Amino acid sequence: MLERLNGAPLWAIGIGLLVVLVSTFALGHYLNLRYERIGRFTNSTDFSGYVVTAMLGLLAIVMAFTFSLSSERFEERRQLVIAQANAIGTAYLQAQLFDSPYRERLSGLLRAYTKQQVALANSGYPESGPLREQNNKLVTNIWKATEAAFNSVRNTAFASLFVASVNRVIDLDATRAAVRATRLPTEIFSVLCLFLISVAGVLGYEIGLERGLLLTSFVLGLMVMAFLLVLDLDRPQSGGIRETQGPMEQLQISLGASSGPLDPRRNGPHGH
Repeated sequence: MLERLNGAPLWAIGIGLLVVLVSTFALGHYLNLRYERIGRFTNSTDFSGYVVTAMLGLLAIVMAFTFSLSSERFEERRQLVIAQANAIGTAYLQAQLFDSPYRERLSGLLRAYTKQQVALANSGYPESGPLREQNNKLVTNIWKATEAAFNSVRNTAFASLFVASVNRVIDLDATRAAVRATRLPTEIFSVLCLFLISVAGVLGYEIGLERGLLLTSFVLGLMVMAFLLVLDLDRPQSGGIRETQGPMEQLQISLGASSGPLDPRRNGPHGH
């Protein structure tokens, strides 16, 4: 069920979840009234504070665990942007040491590849489509141009160094795509939803509508916001929270402003 919600807007998921939590809260209140009428669980209110505290504590642990996983993946995606920009910049600098026409061919392809990476990021980094096909074609052309340049200086140490640099660019391209396609397991969100619904029911049973409607509504709203934050971090393609493309954009400006060798002082991503 949760897998079907991957493409749903966050606001729609938030409203739906809030409706479920409010309904569960009302159900808990109804059960409290029913059990009081028939004389059951008359002593349960003596432990209401402990029960609510325990449930909220467990929810906080599960929420913190899920948020930690999502934030780690977000940080990994952010670091990959910097690493890829550095790798492209390094390969571009080394390409300037080749003779013509290899230098011009490699430089042009690396500039086009950088521009393509920015375009992919601005489009949500799609897994398929025209932009992805163009990117894959550029990667293939870069490797073919690298083979040609390598053959021209095959017997030098620099040849192996340049091939390693280009290979890192290609590896990072695949790594970024794989990391963006990886999502948190559905079971984690299932458990988190179960905890949210359980806490809402316990709050309704122990607190009720008469004793804390405003405060409980506020707590339920915060619970929904926390869930949406975790869900947004786990949506690298369509979420509102995305890693900055600043290093790649800065590199694009540096490469576009130079038709010849790249000035290392302008290669902003290096040194991060």
